Amino acid sequence: MERVKRMFLCMVVVAALLLSIAVAVPHPMQKGKAMNNEAKMLSPSGEPSSNGALRVPIRVVHSGHGFALKEDDEFHVLRVHITRVRHLQPMYIRGLMAKGLNIKEIRAEIEKQRGQYFYRGYLRLGEKHYRLVNMSVDADVQEGTRVFNADIADRLDSTGSIAGHISIAVMRYEGLWAGDGNLSMDEGEYTGEYRVLLTALPPGPR
Repeated sequence: MERVKRMFLCMVVVAALLLSIAVAVPHPMQKGKAMNNEAKMLSPSGEPSSNGALRVPIRVVHSGHGFALKEDDEFHVLRVHITRVRHLQPMYIRGLMAKGLNIKEIRAEIEKQRGQYFYRGYLRLGEKHYRLVNMSVDADVQEGTRVFNADIADRLDSTGSIAGHISIAVMRYEGLWAGDGNLSMDEGEYTGEYRVLLTALPPGPR
C-alpha cells in the first residue's frame, strides 16, 4: 500500500509539471477565409462522415494518465482519453455562416442544440493501444465525482470482439483531479485484473 501511495504521489507531481508547461495557445483564424475553411475548423478532420454529417467534438470529457497495478507488484503505464462527439449536418453549419456569425458564435449556437452525440475514446495499456466502446458517463453533482465505464476493443479489430472492461471514478484528491478504478483484460499479453490510478484534467461537461 505504501508503494502504491508513493507511486501515486510521484505521478501527481509529474502530471502537475507537464500541465504547467504544456499549455495549448489557440491561434485566431485570419479574416477573409473561405466558408469551407471555417467549416473545417469546426470539424476534427474537416471531413464529413459517411452520412454527410460533420462530426464535431464538443468537449474532452476525460483525459488522464497513470498506472494499472496488479497485486503481485506488476504494473503498466496507462492512458485514457474520452471525447464527446456530435453529428451536424453541413446545411446547418452553412446556414449559421450565412448569418455572418464568427467561429466563436457558431460554436455557441452548436452548444445550444440537442443533436445526437456519442462518446469516442481510446486507451493505451503498456505499449498496446485499444479503442473504448459501449461507453457511459455518470456524474454525482453532490459528491463532485464522475464515473466512466467502457468496454475495451483492439484498435484494429472490426469483429466487435471485447478484450476487457474499465471503470474509473474521477474526483478531487489533495487539490488535483485523480482517477481511481478497476481494469480487467480478458485476452492478450496484459490479461489480468488491475487497479487503476490516474491523474486527470478537470472533468468537462458530459
